[in-house]
Amino acid sequence: MNGVACIGIGGLLLGRREADGVLVEGWKPVSCDHSRGPGFLLSERDEAELDALLKDCSAAGPAEVLGWFVTHPKGSLETTPEEQAWHSDHLAANSFLMIVRPDRLGDAEVQVYLASREADGGLSAAEPLLIVEPVAIARREPGPRRQKKVLEAPEVLAALSGQQAQEPAAPVVQRREKNPKAIWSLLAFSLVLLGLGGAGLLILLRPPAPATKVVQAKPDPPMEMMSLHASHEGREFVISWNGLSAAVRYASKASLELHNGGKVVVIPLSRKELLAGEFRFRQKRRDHTVLAKLALVGEGGGSFEETTEIVDPEVPVAAVTGVTPEMVPPPAK
Repeated sequence: MNGVACIGIGGLLLGRREADGVLVEGWKPVSCDHSRGPGFLLSERDEAELDALLKDCSAAGPAEVLGWFVTHPKGSLETTPEEQAWHSDHLAANSFLMIVRPDRLGDAEVQVYLASREADGGLSAAEPLLIVEPVAIARREPGPRRQKKVLEAPEVLAALSGQQAQEPAAPVVQRREKNPKAIWSLLAFSLVLLGLGGAGLLILLRPPAPATKVVQAKPDPPMEMMSLHASHEGREFVISWNGLSAAVRYASKASLELHNGGKVVVIPLSRKELLAGEFRFRQKRRDHTVLAKLALVGEGGGSFEETTEIVDPEVPVAAVTGVTPEMVPPPAK
């Protein structure tokens, strides 16, 4: 998704059309020399290679070009004017576009665009936004170890080769004369080593100082409204929030607290439930108000909360007081 130096890539999506949708069975990369920048912007030479690739895919077999994809490593999930023109010039009207962008948590956000029914040749985003988790890294098997070479004795090597081992020649002993300068140099070097050994011994015997642990606090989730909202759908209460807000993305823990008739129920939320942005539950008694609180904890230890009330639909709402002529200020002269 990030590519080399965060450059954009793209490719054609191949498959077949069925009664209830399309089935993508493969893809072919579209070459881009990035002469126009790090984004997926095709040059004239890339356009010519793309026309040849489309002809090859059409004549290859039953698989047809269903659409194409492009990555936005540093951009948004919105389509660019170049991508819309590329789509209308090279692909059929019923083709689709898939934009992939990596987020800060390591997942991939995928937005699918279908042919717009309102504008001819335009594209409109399809719901929902897809979140693809990364594949677990497979552990690689260790390779074969290096074999150690065995050094044989000269007699064994000679016996294997059918030759007779030669006796080693007697070593020649050379006598060296004593050098006074070398003796004094060796004595000075010994004294230096002795001093270093004594200093090292003092360092080892000195009581260790208490270690100071330096902890770098990670940033807390930014203060951004999560748009916590509660509503009724039949007999169920629906609590929803913005699962794509920055506060949700930076949170390490999340929980939903329900205050119902003096009782408090704490429900831990998983990463998938937090990004979904919705929680449903059914209340046995509907004669009192339920208070819902969404609490987030950041990696640095800070917390962020947002609260909303679920009022029983049968409870009458106070009437709004109308505006009387006495409340209207006199016109300015």
